[in-house]
Amino acid sequence: MRAADTGMQIAAAARAQPATVYADAVLREAAALLADLYAAGDGHGIAPGDWDGLGADLPGLALRAVAGRHRRARSASRVRAGRERMAEALAAAGIAPVGVYQGRLVLPRLAATPPWGWSGEAALTVGCYAGDGGWTLELAQERTPVIDVVAPSETAVAELVADVLTGRRADPPLRSFRR
Repeated sequence: MRAADTGMQIAAAARAQPATVYADAVLREAAALLADLYAAGDGHGIAPGDWDGLGADLPGLALRAVAGRHRRARSASRVRAGRERMAEALAAAGIAPVGVYQGRLVLPRLAATPPWGWSGEAALTVGCYAGDGGWTLELAQERTPVIDVVAPSETAVAELVADVLTGRRADPPLRSFRR
């Protein structure tokens, strides 16, 4: 199977999980894993299309397996240290947080920032919580969706956040909370 095909299958698996966004590096890694899984099956006479009839969602499984490596348990002190590293990574990406809302970094609205929230003016926040999990995107308002971010580093999260803030990356999980 061609790399482009596995990349498209991984992208479709990612779209099927609307409460999660993935850094490009994670998607590429999952596509490589999927290609390896198909190659292993091919070595046993199982064509890529044969997996569908077995009910196996290999693209989804490959994506979840790779994503699991990027979720780590964090203590409260590690969350604070991570927030500091995130602020530095955002600054390096040209985004200066404008405050903190319920422990999450509040990001500035830019000219290209899509309208979010009940008023259309809600700010995007990025944070992480103690315990299992990774970074999240939320709006700075009550009753907001929690969008998991799967990325290998704070720098990768900051790049993804910059793309969401400027509208270069679609934000389907936040659309239902637009005006």
